[in-house]
Order: sequence, then structure tokens, then C-alpha cells
Amino acid sequence: MSSRAAVGPSAIEAGASATTMFGVLCIYLLIGSLFAFVYGVVSSVGSGNFFAQQGDVDTTKNFLYFSFVTITTVGYGDLTAGTSLGRSLAISEALTGQIYLVTWSPRSWAAWAPAARPKSAPRPAILNV
Repeated sequence: MSSRAAVGPSAIEAGASATTMFGVLCIYLLIGSLFAFVYGVVSSVGSGNFFAQQGDVDTTKNFLYFSFVTITTVGYGDLTAGTSLGRSLAISEALTGQIYLVTWSPRSWAAWAPAARPKSAPRPAILNV
């Protein structure tokens, strides 16, 4: 099932279920895992380490950790990409994660959450433009 099918217009109109919410979360986790895999491939194919830090840091757990720190834009700084390709991928992941969050999460939460006020209630003055 694609993300469009999970939270498309028909799902939003009909209301979203808990399954839809878990689907949105799973897609976000899959995006993070995909980038971790890509970082591992770049490390395997490249001539040097993926990370700028010295030592044996190119491990699966570090790729996953770096990916989720990047996708959530926390950016602790304990691991940093050491190549231009790695930095470009990290930027792409951060942008992808944020764009996903601001487009799909609100749509699914709005469809899932009960209405806060009845439709006949007046709109706040700031919205009456």
C-alpha cells in the first residue's frame, strides 16, 4: 500500500483509523531505515569511512542512529558525514523527513482526531478574512 493510499483524500474524508496512523508512522520509520541502508552502501562502495570520526564507526547501528538523528533534525553532532556525498544525503534525508512530517502527519491526525467544535460554531475572528 502506498502512502497515498494510506492517507489519501478518500481516507481523510471517511476518517482515519488507528491502522492509518500506524501506517503513517511505519512509512516514516521506513524512510529512516532506507537512508541508513543507503549510508551503508555508500560506506561499502566508497574508498574511505562514511563518517568523519576516526575509528571503527561505520557500523549498522551507527548508520541507523545517524539516520534517525538526521531525519528528526536533532543533530547531536557525535557522528558527522565525512564526504560531500554523505553530507548531501544527510541534507536530503533531513528535508525528506520534515516535508513528510508537515504534509502527511497533520492530514492523518486531522482525519483521526474527533472534531474539536461543531460545524455550526463560529470561526475565530482571526480566521474570518
